[in-house]
Amino acid sequence: MVKRKNKTARLKTRSDSISNTTTLINNISDSGSDIEEIEVVARKTARKSDPMEDMLQQYHSNPGDLANLTVGQCIDLLVFASKIEDRKLTQKYSSLLESISANLRKMTEPIQNQNAQNLGKIFSELTNINNNIVNLKQEVEKINSRINTTTITQTATSNKTYAQIIQTQAPRQKTQDYKTIIIKSTIPNQVQPKIIESKIKKIISDTKSNAKITKITTNKSAVVIHSVENNQENFDKLIKNLNEHSSNGNQFKAFTPKKLDPTIVIKNVSIDNNITTIIPQLINNNPQLQNQDKNIKFLFKMKSFNPKNMNLVFRVSPETFRIINDQMNNLVFIDFQRCQVEHKVLVRQCQKCFLFNHKTADCKNSPVCKHCSSPKDTNHKCANEQQKCCSNCKNSKLHKNDTNHHPNSDQCPIYRTQITRLIERTQYFPPN
Repeated sequence: MVKRKNKTARLKTRSDSISNTTTLINNISDSGSDIEEIEVVARKTARKSDPMEDMLQQYHSNPGDLANLTVGQCIDLLVFASKIEDRKLTQKYSSLLESISANLRKMTEPIQNQNAQNLGKIFSELTNINNNIVNLKQEVEKINSRINTTTITQTATSNKTYAQIIQTQAPRQKTQDYKTIIIKSTIPNQVQPKIIESKIKKIISDTKSNAKITKITTNKSAVVIHSVENNQENFDKLIKNLNEHSSNGNQFKAFTPKKLDPTIVIKNVSIDNNITTIIPQLINNNPQLQNQDKNIKFLFKMKSFNPKNMNLVFRVSPETFRIINDQMNNLVFIDFQRCQVEHKVLVRQCQKCFLFNHKTADCKNSPVCKHCSSPKDTNHKCANEQQKCCSNCKNSKLHKNDTNHHPNSDQCPIYRTQITRLIERTQYFPPN
């Protein structure tokens, strides 16, 4: 009996031992599973660790450090944050991302304001450029209608326009400069110009004067010889032969009229400029014009296409004209401006009767309509506003069939003739 109880006790003890061992093994097994899970999580965490995330964490802990970031660094953080898939991390850093955005906005706001100011300046400059382009187009249209010849003294033919006679820039060559000889009766009206013409032609033939005569014209009071002779000796010899030849007999006298000084216009001068100081401005701002102040005379001002500018007309000596044309390329400096210089032919034409060689203020003729050529009174109205009629050509035997233009237009042959005469009478360059 006692033996059986002892045996039973030993079996129970062994069973408990086995059970405890099994439990221990199970516990060890469970503990191993936990370790494996920890290791997996650690490995995952190690794989997901990133410097940018560390940086997010750094600024999340110390948001004040965001002020030290550059624009590029802020953008990099925002780009990285946009790629985070973990919602918990996204929520964690949401306030940080707002701070980064605010900091970025603060840094870029001055740049945006500066850009807005620069754009405003650009648009203002573009407006000015556009206005200048409009003015330039108008000037180009004028220039395109002019002949780009090398000499200012070419005679205009009947089919040339005023713009073709007058060039934007005066010529640089003076090899064909016109010279004029006038021959008049010694006693007025004693010898008719036609008789004088025949005699001077005979004298020229007899003396074999080689003076490059281009034409001989006769008017009511004189005979005019046009020459392009550059050799002053030959030219003077021609005058001497005409006066001293036996065929003359002191019946007529040949002489060279004093030529006019050229006129120029300085274009697009600011209306704010003081006209009374314009000549000193030219002298002080252009070294080439030193000691030329007595050779420059201001005449009057004209309107410009741009209402903020004006055109100034001057009469200058041949020497000054040569300097501006040859040395300065027709560009002059005045206070705060560089301006273009153009040659200007001033035709004296009355704006009341539209005849020539007298001023409107001195006119004693009846007023004439510029458009239709009819007598003009206070209630005048053209019969046909679409039809032009030049008052000068209308009364001309030579041009009466060509009147569809204004009397001061470049289409008017009589007006062009006046311009040609002025060109021939102007001394553009100093004599040799």
